[in-house]
Amino acid sequence: MFLSLPVVLLALQVQPRTAPPTPPPPPPRPVQAVIPRPSPEDEAKLRMIPHRIELRVTAEGQILWEGPLMVSDRQQAHINYSKREAAPALCREDQNRGEGRQNNITIGLGSNYGDRTRPSYRLDVGWVRSVEERVCGGGGTRSVSVNQTVLLPVGRSVTVEGDGGLSIEMIRRD
Repeated sequence: MFLSLPVVLLALQVQPRTAPPTPPPPPPRPVQAVIPRPSPEDEAKLRMIPHRIELRVTAEGQILWEGPLMVSDRQQAHINYSKREAAPALCREDQNRGEGRQNNITIGLGSNYGDRTRPSYRLDVGWVRSVEERVCGGGGTRSVSVNQTVLLPVGRSVTVEGDGGLSIEMIRRD
């Protein structure tokens, strides 16, 4: 039993042909955000822009110092205030040895060089004052200091409390 050639060709044409399966597409690539870094020149300019920090230093119900300070990443601000005066008139002459009263305030404020999204400042405040009950009898002083790094974004305020009732309020306006 032989099939004729046209029948064989017809049988070959009728059979369905299947193509090999196509492979699935590759997974999508992860998207990576590119945040441009400032050039070294632009970074240097940003570090020179001053920040205005308003300070109010209080203790024992009085303002010891109040005012704005300008700091940048490259420049700190320093205040030294010293007041010395005669002892009160109620001291007897033999008790007044020239010590008098004193009140000294030192303030140092600097921007911490670093992350601009978390602006922080180094605060150093010292306060020295006469011991009131001993002014006539031989002098003496008391001192307190605060040395702290403070996170202070634009438009925010922070109050730092120290010993002896020392309080420092910081406000960053710009």
